[in-house]
Amino acid sequence: MTKDDSYQNYPGFIEAILGLFFEPGSIIERLLSVDRPRYAATILLCLFVTIFAPPIAQQIKYGTTVYRPEAILSIFIAIFFFILIFSLLEGLFLQIIGVEFEFRQLLAAIAYALTPLMLAIWLVYAFNYWASGSLSLVSYLVTGSLNIDDHFLRIIPAAFTVAVLWVLLLFYYSVRVIGDMHPLNAALVTILSVVPAFLSFWMGLLLGDLARPGTVEIFLNILVSPSSLTLYGH
Repeated sequence: MTKDDSYQNYPGFIEAILGLFFEPGSIIERLLSVDRPRYAATILLCLFVTIFAPPIAQQIKYGTTVYRPEAILSIFIAIFFFILIFSLLEGLFLQIIGVEFEFRQLLAAIAYALTPLMLAIWLVYAFNYWASGSLSLVSYLVTGSLNIDDHFLRIIPAAFTVAVLWVLLLFYYSVRVIGDMHPLNAALVTILSVVPAFLSFWMGLLLGDLARPGTVEIFLNILVSPSSLTLYGH
């Protein structure tokens, strides 16, 4: 297949997003079969919008925000550094084990693999609205109190567990395509890549703390009590 043929048969954005869930193996191969894979920046932008949509919507609706600006900025910085550092560490890891790849392909692979997290957030909000008739999760972030039955609370960890497993599956397919690997080798590389991901998480927090002092404390407080994201929960 020539480069022109690859772009001619390249999936559209919606087809790519749906394909990542319904036929991940074939769609990943089509997405990464070109020198300059598309949609990576768009997917990352959609992910950031998905994460920060509640405070943006709050500000638009009420003309003000109950969210702590420094907390929002700290989360953004931590996520940005995580993606950047993981790209570098994973690239170094692949080079050490002798995998030949284009860095832009690795960046695209990381973006594609993060898509399930975005979908998980959408599904949680959709189920929240279906179950309660409102987005009570936004109220939870403001007050720390969630008035909804246990069925909804149980679906949140389940949704994100499935999302994380799907992230690993998409990354497996991506590594397999990038390195033209045997399935077992690609699976091993995917498992070992958890180490760079773990290191990137903490290094991202530490660098974020250097860029904006207090990032580590804010991030850990939010993990313990999401309402600390707001002015009222501070």
